[in-house]
Amino acid sequence: MPTIQGQFNGTPFNGIVRFTPDAVWVDTSTNPDTIISQPIELTITNSSFSGTVPQSQNVGTGGVTTEGITYTTEVLKSVQTIKFYFLDGTLYEGAYHQHTDTFWYTGSIHDGTSKRLDRVVTNSYQSALPAFHAVVPNVGTVVEFGSLVGISTQQPYLDISTFRIADLLTLDPTYKNRISAKFVIKGGYQAGTTYTLNDITFYNGNSYVWINASSGSGQTPPIVSPYANTYWQAIALKGDAGGTGAQIVGYSPATWNGSSEAAARGDVKDAISSIPNPDLSNYYTKAEAAPRANATFTGTTKRDTLSYPVATTDKPKEVPTAQYVEDAIAALAFAKLGDPLVYARRVAQLSLSLATRAIIAWDNRVINVGTVLDTNGNFTVPINGNYLFYTKQTFQLNGAFAGNQTRGIVRAILTRSSPSGTDYGDFYLDNFPTVNDSWQIRRDGWTFQSGLVAGEVYQVRALVDSQQLGGTGSTPMQSSGNSIAPGGGGGANNFLLIWQTS
Repeated sequence: MPTIQGQFNGTPFNGIVRFTPDAVWVDTSTNPDTIISQPIELTITNSSFSGTVPQSQNVGTGGVTTEGITYTTEVLKSVQTIKFYFLDGTLYEGAYHQHTDTFWYTGSIHDGTSKRLDRVVTNSYQSALPAFHAVVPNVGTVVEFGSLVGISTQQPYLDISTFRIADLLTLDPTYKNRISAKFVIKGGYQAGTTYTLNDITFYNGNSYVWINASSGSGQTPPIVSPYANTYWQAIALKGDAGGTGAQIVGYSPATWNGSSEAAARGDVKDAISSIPNPDLSNYYTKAEAAPRANATFTGTTKRDTLSYPVATTDKPKEVPTAQYVEDAIAALAFAKLGDPLVYARRVAQLSLSLATRAIIAWDNRVINVGTVLDTNGNFTVPINGNYLFYTKQTFQLNGAFAGNQTRGIVRAILTRSSPSGTDYGDFYLDNFPTVNDSWQIRRDGWTFQSGLVAGEVYQVRALVDSQQLGGTGSTPMQSSGNSIAPGGGGGANNFLLIWQTS
């Protein structure tokens, strides 16, 4: 049952607010169901009241519905005047004194006689506001009396076009958003910007509008058909390229061969640079062929497939066929290394305890496709495949001279922390004679890992340690003062690159 509360302005008064159902109905929100037929009265004290009334807008079960039942709503003011009714039908009002069964009256009406009393009414009410009909809504919050939807006549079932439309327009997001919607232009798309309904942004030459009812960030607008997802809807797409009608796409023999369209300059460059100069010295050509200086090929074709190696005596005289050359070029061609998934830098100094592995947390992630590298240095594999890792660090080390029997070690390791802790190999491991002062050393290295599984978590861990080759020399590395330092160029000397190669 919702709570109805109200406060009447003007001269304070006491009384009641009476809700009388315009039709008998069954309240299915209770257990068991309740028949609502009698008036519900809420007491007014000093012009204020509060109390519960069964909602008349609720959908029942089993086909029973009470939606739209109205109450006759009355505000009645308490009247303190005393009324006297007598057997002879007369009515007087005023103060009185009782002597046995006879009443004497004083006040504005007094005839000096005594009469037999029929009844006395010492409490009565009069209307403080015109009565109206209203629906008590089915809500769990407090309802202000002045917000009830009123109609002028009794209506056991309130017309849906009066009450429901008010609900739809003010509560249903579909209609509420249409009424209050306005476009807000946010400029070029930024992954870190929070977008909300009807925000407009521009990306890759297209314009998009945020269509999700919830706000969010980091959702890149789609750049391929149908140019829409649960967050963005394209509203305008960039036009076709001008000039000769060239299509700005990557090189593909299937689409270029026989096409009448002009090639884009960038595509021609990419197609040429993707095939290196072939070296055919490791292949057989034709065993019986004319010399290379002969402009006319008169040899007999005996080798139709590539074979290896080519005999040294055959290299000066054999002429390859066109098919053989084409196959050789195809065998040598390889794909260029694409853009990395991650390029991150370490600008802040990272202290290193002796003989203790430390995860390198990368504090400046310049490239982070899909945000796969977090601020704690954890790289989460996005999809199954092969990955290439490259890292570089500048170490600030603190040693102690001890002759030829002491060495210092620096090491960077690719480790997996989830689903279990495992070393996946060193980027580098180097040792060197120590000196009696602080010094810097810079190291870098690669590691290629195949068959990584989506969801696995990897880190780069750095390690400095000491090594005593023999004798009783002093400790070559000090236990403090060791770190990964910014060095010259700041974060440019400490970085991580990750590519997905297949």
